[in-house]
Amino acid sequence: MAGISSKALAFGKENKYKFNGIEQNNDFDLNIYEAFYRSLDPQIGRFMQIDPITNYQESQYVSMGNNPVKNMDWLGNYFTWGNATVEETYKKLRLENNSRMEGYMKELEDVVGSKDKKDQKRTEQLTNLINSHAALNGQWDEMEESNIEFHVNSDMPTTPKAAGETSFDVDERRVEIKLGKSDQKLETMAHEFRHGYGFLKGELMGTKQGIDPLSDMMDEVVAFNAGILFTDMSSVNRVADGYFDINWFKSSKMGTGSPYLGLAGREEQLTLNTQSATYIKYNPSDRISNLIKNNINTITGAIDRINGHDTRNGGTSTYYYGHSLENRW
Repeated sequence: MAGISSKALAFGKENKYKFNGIEQNNDFDLNIYEAFYRSLDPQIGRFMQIDPITNYQESQYVSMGNNPVKNMDWLGNYFTWGNATVEETYKKLRLENNSRMEGYMKELEDVVGSKDKKDQKRTEQLTNLINSHAALNGQWDEMEESNIEFHVNSDMPTTPKAAGETSFDVDERRVEIKLGKSDQKLETMAHEFRHGYGFLKGELMGTKQGIDPLSDMMDEVVAFNAGILFTDMSSVNRVADGYFDINWFKSSKMGTGSPYLGLAGREEQLTLNTQSATYIKYNPSDRISNLIKNNINTITGAIDRINGHDTRNGGTSTYYYGHSLENRW
């Protein structure tokens, strides 16, 4: 690195990104690294401000989980990127989301209150689109501010024919979002980020077996709707009209060779708030069927029972949800 840095200096362009992808500031001999949310003191290996995404297992000033070789914290928060490409795509996604929402709001000003039937129809569409984009902003903010790490990268999905893939990495204890060759497509990122948000809301769950007992068709329907918002206006208007529903999904996405065949029969929306009777429907084992007899009537209670303990009190569980999704080093 000395040779690289000395050559850069010879051209008057010093390499400022020497550590963990964070820019170094050595003005006035400061020698600090300035991440987006806070500053790092390389002498002591600690951030100078508390982590905005608190991790209750360690000091709020710890950097990279005390392992800067293995871990990254480019922004100084708890949202990580596998490379600069996916981070740049996310920035573009946020900008495009706001741009489209602002455009719809301006258009709405011209048609709202009109008695013309076409204008009334457009008013309804624009209202739905504005609400949809506002909801995405809220979801992404929640993901950034949560205690769960979302690691976004350009790795290829393991599912054949899938453009992207979102799953829970049990070993790293984080939600892994793989965008593969679609790592610059806003539509794919929006789709997969909606799955990521599903882990926060208890729509999806992490398992050691790699099979999510809560995944259902509605998870894909809402993800497709999020992604299609960033395509052509004809398709976008169909989102506003509610065209892409579960019937559309079943008729267009469940054909031979589809990566969604594992969702066959799972038409009900499953979340952590679903009654255990629905959970039992998809997991018909003696161990689970006895849950009703023990007066356990929530998914959370069912999972705790199956795991043999309350996962919120620590330990290793089979199913991960809530705080157990958080990264622990």
